[in-house]
Amino acid sequence: MNACTRTVQTGVLFCFLAWFAAVLLRYDRVDSAEAFVTVLLVTGWVAIFSLACLGAGRVAWLACGGELRSWEDWLIAAGLGCAALVAAGLLLSLPGWFRPLPLAAVLATAVGMGARAVWRDRREWSWPPCHRRLLPLGALIAAVALATLLVTASASPFYDQFHYHLGFPYQWLRSGRLEGFPRHAYSFFPAAMGVLFAYPLGWLGTWSAQAIHWWTGGVAVLATGALAARLGGPRAAVVAAAMVACTPSVMQVSTWAAADLGATAFGALAWLLLLRSRRQAQERRGVWLAIGLLAGLAAAAKVLALTIVVAPIFLVGVVSAVRRPRIVIPRLLWMSAGLLVTFGPWAARNLLLTGDPLYPFGTAALAHVTSAAATGEKEVARAIVAGEAGVRSPAVVASLATFRPEGDAGAIGPLYLGLLPLAVWAAVRDRRRDAAVLALAAALAVAGWAVGPPRGRYVLPALPLLAALGAAGWRWVLQATPRRARVFLAAVLLFALAWSAVGGASPLELRRLAVTLGVASGEELMRQYVTYWPAIRFVNAELPRDAKLLLVAESRPYLLDRDLIVEDPFQRPLLAELAEGARRPEDIVVALRKQGVTHLLVNHQEGRRIAALNGRGHYFEVHDGAARQRLAEFFEHCTAPAFAAQHIVVVALRECSGT
Repeated sequence: MNACTRTVQTGVLFCFLAWFAAVLLRYDRVDSAEAFVTVLLVTGWVAIFSLACLGAGRVAWLACGGELRSWEDWLIAAGLGCAALVAAGLLLSLPGWFRPLPLAAVLATAVGMGARAVWRDRREWSWPPCHRRLLPLGALIAAVALATLLVTASASPFYDQFHYHLGFPYQWLRSGRLEGFPRHAYSFFPAAMGVLFAYPLGWLGTWSAQAIHWWTGGVAVLATGALAARLGGPRAAVVAAAMVACTPSVMQVSTWAAADLGATAFGALAWLLLLRSRRQAQERRGVWLAIGLLAGLAAAAKVLALTIVVAPIFLVGVVSAVRRPRIVIPRLLWMSAGLLVTFGPWAARNLLLTGDPLYPFGTAALAHVTSAAATGEKEVARAIVAGEAGVRSPAVVASLATFRPEGDAGAIGPLYLGLLPLAVWAAVRDRRRDAAVLALAAALAVAGWAVGPPRGRYVLPALPLLAALGAAGWRWVLQATPRRARVFLAAVLLFALAWSAVGGASPLELRRLAVTLGVASGEELMRQYVTYWPAIRFVNAELPRDAKLLLVAESRPYLLDRDLIVEDPFQRPLLAELAEGARRPEDIVVALRKQGVTHLLVNHQEGRRIAALNGRGHYFEVHDGAARQRLAEFFEHCTAPAFAAQHIVVVALRECSGT
């Protein structure tokens, strides 16, 4: 080919590319490429966060005496990387540096370490063999992962997400510290996932935090597969992973910024480490330290994991060492040390701020044991933890709430209860006793779940154990079945998994998928479900930077870029307390100004819901008619309207007139 021909071909190529680019740019007016770019951004962020966790976790895992020889080792390192990132966030909070830029610097450093480690050790990774017969299950897992990732790309209106999972990290980034709100009991919960969410929240927004929770769901699925592989090989691993991935509750919460899958993933990694270590001839103290770190991180992600993950792991750790009594105490000490590292800072913070390391639950338990009169903490703890006491029953617990799903994302599907007999059989017939250890762990985890509300998504940390046992039992049943019947049984399992996955496709998640694909409005979705949404833009754009809001009948502080006084939904309203203690409306104004309040945001629709939630006839339920009159006069004569839309109003404090 001569130079003239090459020149002509190059010219034709450039003309074609210019023409094609012009068509695509013009077509953008017909159908925007924004959805495609959004998916690329989410995928890229997941990759970046993975590298950060691997980079930080590699150092932690090697410090515990671990090795990086298999994908399981890297998975454990990723979990420990989350612990390292949380610890870095807590340290930044001490001098008031919990800000987007310092957090980004930590993240960038971890990403660099992770990229270097992955590139250097890429040839040393060992992967399990791929079986052609497992491709349908693998395809199902991939389809669920892709579908939920697409939904994750659009913001969820989930109440708890705006309430505290993102509401508090958003305010922490403003103040530079992990502060607590005195009138909001939820702000004293351990919030390891909230710290992780804060890393991208100041730069990328809501979807980036949701993607982190989706990532922990992926870790939970892989850890479940690793657990099952130790009981029944690769086939059991894929079945167990598919069970967790296709759980309706898992699918739904994976698209939120929540804490359930964080506790599930870290707990599953702790169980995986325990199972790997129980038969080692030489006791490795660093491994038991890592087990305590991961168990504590699960509790730091969701406090209910204290009974579902931490207590069972400590008990099983002791039981598995009964034949070697000399290692029991050292094992407990090393696990306790790990627990103190990851859960201890949260308990210390609460002890310093409230005098109760498990506030409000410790205070409530003490009041219950001593038969003390109802305290604010006792009422709040009862409302938060035991709100479903009326529906709790042995049948609900024994059936894993399969037939009576409670709360948001309460459905866990039919597979866990359906395969329960096989799980028991797996525990009985396993000669190596690994299945028996997991069976004991699963029983203790379910018992720990029964302590609190029997909501389906609260049992998620126990599901990897049940899935691994059920998959191992299924594998052994399949081996004992005649060859001609195996295809039928495999088809039944695939149908049950697909049927379970359909349960995760709720109307809200499908609507969010439409938002991601650009065929529905995210603004309309927020306005429908987030009742204070219309006031956010006004507060952030129109109020002075030094304004301070009292949120009245509204417990969600997310996206409100001003100083706040916020109360949890079970707290008696501050205005009701002030009205009862005042002699005239002016006293209420004086009391609010002493706390720096300049404006009030009042959500009348949410007020009716909170009143019904607490069994009150009115949100401002006061003890006498005079206080009720003072409160009415306060709103009429001591406030000036600044914004109103639908059921939400913002008013400014002013000098009282006409009283």
